[in-house]
Amino acid sequence: MTKLTLSVSALLAMFATSALAGQAWNVNEISTAGIKTSQGVWTVNADGGKVTGTAELQLDNGTMLTYGLEGTLADNTYTINLVKRSDGKNGCVWTGKDATDQKQKSTTLAGDVACEGSKFKVKANY
Repeated sequence: MTKLTLSVSALLAMFATSALAGQAWNVNEISTAGIKTSQGVWTVNADGGKVTGTAELQLDNGTMLTYGLEGTLADNTYTINLVKRSDGKNGCVWTGKDATDQKQKSTTLAGDVACEGSKFKVKANY
């Protein structure tokens, strides 16, 4: 009985830890100028309407891009600030909505990012 209790406790701790680690979203940034695309992962933590996380992407020239995520989820719309971008872009805010095709087995979010002096698109799947 003690072994069963310890096993159940270990499983619960493992699930709790993985829930705290965040959900991985596969992300593409698509621009019409300069670096055309970047691909990578957003690790997203959503607690109620608050969204936080980190981003690690690779630009099409091979350079790594990192930044933080801080925002909200309300009425099925994500509004996320892309903070401390390693490429120097400032004031970037993504507004993403569900763009899932009914044939997909995953969720797709898509939307525009407006930065100080530039715009691009983000498409995310999870």
